[in-house]
Amino acid sequence: MPSTKVCLLGVGAMGSGYAGMLAKGGFDVNAYDPMTAKDKFQSPKMAADGCDVVLLAVVNSKHIETALFDAETGAMACATKPKLVISTVTVSPHYIKTVGERLAKIDVMFIDSPVSGGAIGARTGRLAIMAAGPKRDMEFAQPILKALGKPVPNLGESWGSGSGLKAVNQLLCGVGLAATAEARTLASRLGIDQQVVHDAIIGSGGNSWMWKERGPRMIQSLNGEEPKVESTVSIWPKDLGIVTEECKRHGIDSVLANNALAIFRRGVDMGLGRKDDSEVCQVYCKRNVEKSSIEPPAKRARTEGDHITAKVGDVITEKIYELYDEPVHVFKIMNKYCNAMRSSFPAGHVTFYHAHRYDSLYLFFNNTSVKAINLTEKDGTHSCACCAGDSVEAGEVRYGTHIPNPLIHKIECLGPNDQFCVDAEIKCSPPFGSKDPLEAQYHTLIKVRPKARVYKLELPAGQSIKCTYNFWGLFVMASDAKLEISRDGKQWTKQVQTSDMEWKEGPITLTQRNVGETEFVCYIFEYLKWGEGVAR
Repeated sequence: MPSTKVCLLGVGAMGSGYAGMLAKGGFDVNAYDPMTAKDKFQSPKMAADGCDVVLLAVVNSKHIETALFDAETGAMACATKPKLVISTVTVSPHYIKTVGERLAKIDVMFIDSPVSGGAIGARTGRLAIMAAGPKRDMEFAQPILKALGKPVPNLGESWGSGSGLKAVNQLLCGVGLAATAEARTLASRLGIDQQVVHDAIIGSGGNSWMWKERGPRMIQSLNGEEPKVESTVSIWPKDLGIVTEECKRHGIDSVLANNALAIFRRGVDMGLGRKDDSEVCQVYCKRNVEKSSIEPPAKRARTEGDHITAKVGDVITEKIYELYDEPVHVFKIMNKYCNAMRSSFPAGHVTFYHAHRYDSLYLFFNNTSVKAINLTEKDGTHSCACCAGDSVEAGEVRYGTHIPNPLIHKIECLGPNDQFCVDAEIKCSPPFGSKDPLEAQYHTLIKVRPKARVYKLELPAGQSIKCTYNFWGLFVMASDAKLEISRDGKQWTKQVQTSDMEWKEGPITLTQRNVGETEFVCYIFEYLKWGEGVAR
């Protein structure tokens, strides 16, 4: 494929390595990064124009949607569409199959091809490439795949097989990385020299790729140094979230994956998200980390991460999970002030018992009916109370008080629609707040509680608004929309989707123009600075 022109979408740690290997292999490359847009192209469409192949190295399924299918700027909006799309993105097998089916309808070939080997493998062309797709598509893609690494043989022609194998790989890698961090911390507590431990384990039965590859960087972290970032902590909640969802889909109790997921989520919560993933060892290491970052508040009855057993009388029923371990609750934002998660599950599904330990705001995106089975505890014994069906409406906002007494329950979706909502925990008081409620065009104040106020922004198509937000809070999108946004002299266009979330720390002034064809709806959770008499 000597004259093949490749559009590379995503030029981060992995994509920059791809670009080097493709250039070395003689391919002509148009590179565009949707995250920064710092290149000569202004959109995926411009970068893909005239290219034979689109190679995806973006972060997640949302980025794939925008990069490929945006009606105005996506790569598939080209007058002459590329012949082939190769995705190296770690996403769910179910989602990537739908991508292949959509491309097939417009006669574009597709390869589901996640990779393993990290940034070093990308730079050196030594990636394990988990490529799957129809025979014709695979034959066309071989020269590019071989320029990047070594394709796994005999994986099959079904889209989703590659992403399924990557989920298996990430389960092993994520659990292995968490285990490596735990083992190194144990060695540190035992007073054994870390380099001696490293060399000894490499020659023993406990050796693993993660031990060998991440080990030296963990030693740096444990010694108070900051390792070079090769793969970030923030990648793992996404990847292990896919793993746990697939396990749940196939009826597997993913105990190890859930525990590893909780460790990486805690790492993100501690501010380690953009650091090298070897620094997950700091989750175990109290040194250089505020005690409150890794231990639960004193008013909590149990330590985060402990699984207790629900009992009704003397009958053991189920485990009770901390919220971040319950598979339906997918955390999207974690910081000192807010844990924001999305939960979505179909009619008939019942969650595990789980504990809500912070006051929370809930926003529901569709009409449905749910049943809650709540637990109360006395003398170590749990009793349950089952409510009748509770109808929720699209756009409904609720506030739950869970301090000092946590809410422990499980939820069944009665239907007819899926349960689809955002849960935003209010963890502590922000240092900055506004005394008076926001008064601005298109904004409506819909809920006031001691720790939060909630506004609904409804911006009609074609309209714009300039508004200053004098508070810290969470912005939750309740519609799909395309916006032109201006802030601090910079302007950009952004495609948002229902349930997208952004944490903003004011005061900030935004000019937003709805350049789409439908109304833009956003719910704004203002986190109040707690005053006298407000329970903590």
